[in-house]
Amino acid sequence: MNLYALNLFQAKEKTAFGFGAKYFDAGSVGIYGDNREFIRNFHSKEFSINGFYSLKLRRNNSISAGLKYIYSNLSARSTTQNITTKPVNAIAGDLYFYHDGRNTKKQWVNYGASLTNISSKVSYGDYKKRTFQPTLLKIGAAQNFILGKKQNILMFTVDANKLLVPTPSVRNANNEVIKGRNEENITGIGTIFQSWGTPPDGLRETMREFTFSFGTEFQYRELLYARAGYYTQNKRKGDLHYFTLGLGGKFKDFGLDLAYLIPNKLNEVLSNTFRVSLNYYNTK
Repeated sequence: MNLYALNLFQAKEKTAFGFGAKYFDAGSVGIYGDNREFIRNFHSKEFSINGFYSLKLRRNNSISAGLKYIYSNLSARSTTQNITTKPVNAIAGDLYFYHDGRNTKKQWVNYGASLTNISSKVSYGDYKKRTFQPTLLKIGAAQNFILGKKQNILMFTVDANKLLVPTPSVRNANNEVIKGRNEENITGIGTIFQSWGTPPDGLRETMREFTFSFGTEFQYRELLYARAGYYTQNKRKGDLHYFTLGLGGKFKDFGLDLAYLIPNKLNEVLSNTFRVSLNYYNTK
């Protein structure tokens, strides 16, 4: 499994704009028929192309908006139980807010929020059961400290994430909803507001659907970076937990970042995950 991304942007004093592309190779997927007979292997893949525009407001606040095209092909054109799957083509929007609290003091706080993948439902073939795109709410903050006279920076971060999609309802043998809300009656845009009240177990289950990330970074003279982080989910909502370790460096107009993911459990799907980023800064 591989994820590739390319991002280009230009920033001015008050505005910025950019373009990006992502390609996700999910590896080989087995296609099976109605009687569980093997049909063939398929190489599952997805990609997106996006653009954004950012505007800086007063008091170091900025807002951004983005629009992207998404293509998702998870199972090729195969037929199971009289349903023929097909790739998905979709359009989605993103909204961002960011506050840069840096000033002449020895410490400051940055914070921000984003709402991504705002769009209608999509279908991989069964038009009666359209599914939600993964609309995601993220809220985060970073505490920064300047160490010594060399302008070295120590940063601590925390962010909370929640998928704004309905929690599946509990149904009886007749497919009637007996607990929770009927997610089929919620629209792709409406889920941003209505998904908060869909968990069958109420507010307690809503809180379990938040995931949290914690991180720290030490920056040495804007040349070297050392990073560590931790990600956690509730045991009833995925139970995924892992540590990350990273190193980064910047030389003139080039930067290189490396990260390695360490799951808490052996044989996790994310075991042996490496992330590599190459950056080029045109400051002329």
